[in-house]
Parts: sequence; C-alpha cells; structure tokens
Amino acid sequence: MEQQEYSLKRILRAGFDIYPQLYNPNPATLEHFLGEMDKQIDSFSLRVHLGPLKVYGPTKKRLNLEAQRLGVNSEEFIASKKEEWGANYQRGCEVIDNYLQKTWGVGYKAITRSDILLTA
Repeated sequence: MEQQEYSLKRILRAGFDIYPQLYNPNPATLEHFLGEMDKQIDSFSLRVHLGPLKVYGPTKKRLNLEAQRLGVNSEEFIASKKEEWGANYQRGCEVIDNYLQKTWGVGYKAITRSDILLTA
C-alpha cells in the first residue's frame, strides 16, 4: 500500500489529473481504505471509481490453471469467481455510497468528478 500511495502522490505532484480505479474491492475493508486514502490524498474518495472485474481471455486462462491446480471443474470455478466478483462490486458500490454520504454529503456517482481536484 505504501508504494501505491507514493506513486499516486508523485503522479499528482507532477501535475497529472487522475481518476483512481479500484477493481474487486474487499467490501469489508473498503471504508477503512477510503478513510486512510482521504488522509493521504485530499478528496481521494470523491474521485475514485469502482470497476467490476470481468473474465477476459488472460483472466480466463489464469482461472482455468487455478481450477486445474485445485482439481475442480473449470467452468464451475469460473462461474463462482464471476459471482464473487459481482457481489464484491455491488457491495463495494454500497460501501462507497454510504461512505461518501457520511463523509461528504453526496452519493457515489452523484457528482461530476472532474470538478474535484486531487492534491497530495
């Protein structure tokens, strides 16, 4: 995490306008993560975007190999991962919406993110 914070701060200090993306966040730790990142980078949570993980070619190959390693049916394994990732995304959207409502008084995706400047 320290390396990611360091990299984001360097990018911001260099003058780049960024929109951080989180894929498949852990709903159990997302609120804490957002709070910590807001301490490190002003308004981070207002500009971060959650993205759903999808099974693309390379991901499918990796999951097939993992299923083989575990000795389970590949199609069932991939289906369970899709379900898990979808649930994480949906719950993550709920968590970030609640966090933004509580912290900033706005809902997730209820604001124009280009109006928010990130500073480190």
